[in-house]
Amino acid sequence: MDRYATTVLDTWKVQAAMTAELDYGVGNITAALRAAGMWEDTVLLFMSDNGGPLDHSSNWPLRAGKGSEFEGGYRVTAFVASPLLPPAVRGTNWSGMAHSADWYATVASADGIAGFDPGSDTGMVPADAVNLWPALTGANATAPRTEVIHAVQSPTFNKSLGDVGVASARFGRWKLITGTSCEGNSVHQAWPAPGEQAVPFGQSGGQLEAGTDHARAPLLKHVRSNGERGVAPDPTCAHGIRSGGAGAVCCATACGGCGGPNCGGMPGGGKACCEGKIKASGVMCTEAPAPCVMNQTKPAKTTACLYDLEADLGETTNLADDPAHAALLAELMGKLAARGAAAPDIAIAFADVGRVNKTASATTCAQEEATGYLEPIDWVQHP
Repeated sequence: MDRYATTVLDTWKVQAAMTAELDYGVGNITAALRAAGMWEDTVLLFMSDNGGPLDHSSNWPLRAGKGSEFEGGYRVTAFVASPLLPPAVRGTNWSGMAHSADWYATVASADGIAGFDPGSDTGMVPADAVNLWPALTGANATAPRTEVIHAVQSPTFNKSLGDVGVASARFGRWKLITGTSCEGNSVHQAWPAPGEQAVPFGQSGGQLEAGTDHARAPLLKHVRSNGERGVAPDPTCAHGIRSGGAGAVCCATACGGCGGPNCGGMPGGGKACCEGKIKASGVMCTEAPAPCVMNQTKPAKTTACLYDLEADLGETTNLADDPAHAALLAELMGKLAARGAAAPDIAIAFADVGRVNKTASATTCAQEEATGYLEPIDWVQHP
């Protein structure tokens, strides 16, 4: 963490140090492959599973983070490194659409990385993955995927898992979200600005484990709630005092509620707590309320967010209420509903459907202990 001396909050110091260690780890793996004479036949795939959680990371300029249906929750970077890549594509950016499931077909296809076709009968339902390898190597200039389904509403899926009724997908340049979500108030969390001078570790809740050099730090939501430590921006509230507005407070309606700071137990409730802190700080409004806030204050059937990601990657302008996009909105909502209706019954994978699946968790734990690997939940140990 000494490399991040001017980073103000301990949370960001620890996050930055962890990312640096990850970078070192990848370097160690590639060095070991080279030393073993294996690098020339290796394809290294690096990816993330989701956007960074806003309690310890930033996805700027994308909106929101992990758990959200906005781009900050879904859109991540990935890279492929290999001597097997044609020289013409090494060091270049590929901007095609991809889903994490596509790595399966990218590896296991006749014209994929491994060069073999495992067949279609490899799981409980046919694979949705598409092979990205021809596009990544430049053999095919057309991206094979044109849509990504993020979440659906179906008779058996989201509600059975205790969700609040959100559905989301990307169709080409268009991003559609419908329903309500507990992360539906999230906006943008900027990267932290460095301080003017070094700030010692431990000034905002960070601690070193006794007898080690292991560091821990509180999540930003806890930093915000600790009085003088509350210097981190709150991405869920467009907060401040309106200039020229006779002291009126602009505070997101969810402040203190679903997706907002946990101040609902304070005198006067969450909204009063939020407004009181804002007035005490004297901070002026710096941004407008979040576009298309998707929370329980709006009926799920009437809530829709439509964004043009080619022109508005930060999802700042909701086009769903624009009459010029009415026909497009109806078309995309029909597509999303159809994808949900065709979704498989989640019971084929989970025996006891619920927010916590005890059967699947116990099975996964047992197979990981037996093999040392995390396998699919329908794993069967063969003699």
